[in-house]
Amino acid sequence: GIGQSTPLAEASNMLSVTLQTSCDFPEDTWITLSGLNSTQTATSATLALTSSPTSAFQSDSGTWDQDAGTMVVRVEAGGLSLGTEYVLSFWVRNSATANTGAHVSITASIPSTAEDAGGVERQGTYDAPVLEAGVSHLVEERLSVDDMAVPLRVFLPAFDVQTIGQSYPLISASNMLSVTMQANCDIAPGSNLTLSGLNETQTPSDAALAVTTSPENAFEADAGVWTQDAGTLALTVSSDGLLRNTTYILSFWLRNPASEQPGVVVTLSGVVDAGDSDDALGVAQTGAFHSPVLSAAMTSANESRLSVDDSAAPLTIFAPAFVVRGVGQSTPLIDASNILSVTLQSNCDLEGGTTLT
Repeated sequence: GIGQSTPLAEASNMLSVTLQTSCDFPEDTWITLSGLNSTQTATSATLALTSSPTSAFQSDSGTWDQDAGTMVVRVEAGGLSLGTEYVLSFWVRNSATANTGAHVSITASIPSTAEDAGGVERQGTYDAPVLEAGVSHLVEERLSVDDMAVPLRVFLPAFDVQTIGQSYPLISASNMLSVTMQANCDIAPGSNLTLSGLNETQTPSDAALAVTTSPENAFEADAGVWTQDAGTLALTVSSDGLLRNTTYILSFWLRNPASEQPGVVVTLSGVVDAGDSDDALGVAQTGAFHSPVLSAAMTSANESRLSVDDSAAPLTIFAPAFVVRGVGQSTPLIDASNILSVTLQSNCDLEGGTTLT
């Protein structure tokens, strides 16, 4: 059987193959796995592998042909024994685009060896072929997505839900931005997410801008790296990871621009850590490549704020003003009591505690 460690696009992916022979396979038997197409792993005469039992294959490596999609290994001295289960594992890099998976087959070429009359081991001219057969694939989930252990089945991590809104649209005011997100797969600890497009704020760059999340502690140190000029907030997923189909809410404070502006388009992007994978010996290994999040513009909130339509969209900013303002008096007579009457109408709600001068 054959399975994979991760289906994430462009990530390092450990393929694991389990074999059991119908007879002893002697040293120098060649075994070929075919059908491993569409990877980004370059052709190599010495692609490293791990085996259990250890060193079952010569040089602990195989010959990888990217275009042909084949991995060829040579049995080490001692051969493969009938009834013994062998596991070999090796890294490839997944394709950059979605893939339904590979149909893997296996063949072998077994040398004919014997001792001659003088006790010298000889190898015959002709090898015995093992007829090509399909290799069954694991039926397991990966990253909480069903049936993703199929070798070279690839999908792109993305957020099915990604919305952003704000609490307060007035110039120069403190403004809480709130992000709602839900991923299409588990997002591993150490993965990086970036919000981009939050331009023109007055919040200076901060290597540890405080964030609050629900569920709690979704991001390392409950903080992100805020870069004012770029308008970005970079976050690192905490040790709990982000779980598939779980809604996460993230909130943080920024200071609004000093002048009016229409709302901005915010983009959520990132890199998903492919995580560690156990090799044939059960030892955790870390691959060299990770997977980009499918970047997309976030959906902006469309509620009103302060009774102004669509002002919940991120960094939609306006200046509060009185669109009607008048003052009059009740009498012009000297030394008389005089009632002054002021008429005001604002362009937005004014909250309790607002000071008018």
